[in-house]
Amino acid sequence: MKKYEYILIDLDDTIFDFKKGERASLIKVMESIGYTLTEEEIKAFSDMNEKYFQMYASGELSRDEFHDKRFAEFFSYLGINDDPHTSDKRYMDELSMAIEYVDDALDFLKKIYGKYKMYIASNGMYEIQVSRLKKAGIFEMFDGVYVSSKIGANKPSKDFFSYILNDLNDYDKSKYLMIGDREESDIVGGIDFGIDTMYFNRKYKDIKTAPTYVINKLSEFDLKTIEK
Repeated sequence: MKKYEYILIDLDDTIFDFKKGERASLIKVMESIGYTLTEEEIKAFSDMNEKYFQMYASGELSRDEFHDKRFAEFFSYLGINDDPHTSDKRYMDELSMAIEYVDDALDFLKKIYGKYKMYIASNGMYEIQVSRLKKAGIFEMFDGVYVSSKIGANKPSKDFFSYILNDLNDYDKSKYLMIGDREESDIVGGIDFGIDTMYFNRKYKDIKTAPTYVINKLSEFDLKTIEK
């Protein structure tokens, strides 16, 4: 017997490997301005990007501020004089075409597809997430795509999840399961909102909350577990 009707799935680092896409996109952008990055510099950008994204996700920065600040700080760190706004746009264009799957992601989606209503529930930029889903050929697998930039709220905000329930016009929280790799957004958000959660703890971190389910690999996902 089905316990859920709606499966909400995070995208970055749950389906697509964001770090691999970030790395490839950044290298291409910097090569376009004649700069070859070291591994240390790639890590520095990743750390800056994460810092500013978390500030954006928590509401400390607007979308435009997030885009303006990451490359401005990175270029200052490198000591190069180039337009950060132009490079950020190039980076976003590259990222929208970057398709790198997390291990077993396609098999995971195929287990759910056709059995449950399946939705992307992602923090990020709507246009980029949709572009990546279409380029990967999996856009049609989903019944809908919910992204923070279009919703106007980020996970773990209750407003993010309220928007989804309002849009689906089904307020029975027992029908929903949120699956994602970020405990601080996917799991905390789901728990605080009152829906069940599955923590994809791919980095084997210490768990601070109480997810309904925990998996360390997508290959561990079993429909029997969520149908008990």
